[in-house]
Amino acid sequence: MSSKGNLNEALAGVLSGMDVIQTTYPFDLAHKGHSIDVEVEECKPGKVEEAKVEEVVAKLEKTLPRVKDLNDASFAKSKEPLVKSCKCYTCQNYNCGYLHHLLDVKEMNATILLIIHNLFSYDEVFRVLREPSTDLDSFIHWYLINC
Repeated sequence: MSSKGNLNEALAGVLSGMDVIQTTYPFDLAHKGHSIDVEVEECKPGKVEEAKVEEVVAKLEKTLPRVKDLNDASFAKSKEPLVKSCKCYTCQNYNCGYLHHLLDVKEMNATILLIIHNLFSYDEVFRVLREPSTDLDSFIHWYLINC
C-alpha cells in the first residue's frame, strides 16, 4: 500500500492482508500542526468475527483517526504532553502549550517535534501488531472503540 493513507486506512489494509505500507501521513499531519492521539499501551482484548471483517474494513476507511490540532488556542496554556503514555522524545520533553507556541510563532522546530511524535506513534501501533501475543482482530476491535 503506497498512499497518503491515514492510520485507519493502513489498519484496514493490514486487516485485508497487506504487509507493506508506505505513507506520508505522519509528515502531512505534522506540517498542518496536528499530532496522532493514540494511546497504544491501553489496548484491551476483544474479538472481530471473521464474517464481519469487510464491515470492519469499511468502518476503518470511513472513520477519521483521532488527532490533536495544536494550532487550536485551547492548547495555549496546556502543560500536558501530546499523549500521556507516549515514550517519544517530544512527549517526554515538551508539552502541548509549548508546541502550540512554536506553531503560533512559525518556528520550524514545531514541525520537527511533531514529526518525531507522529512517526513514533505510527510505529508503536505497528510494533504492537507485530508482537506474537497480539491478536489482530482484538487490536482492531480495541482501536475502533477507543480511537
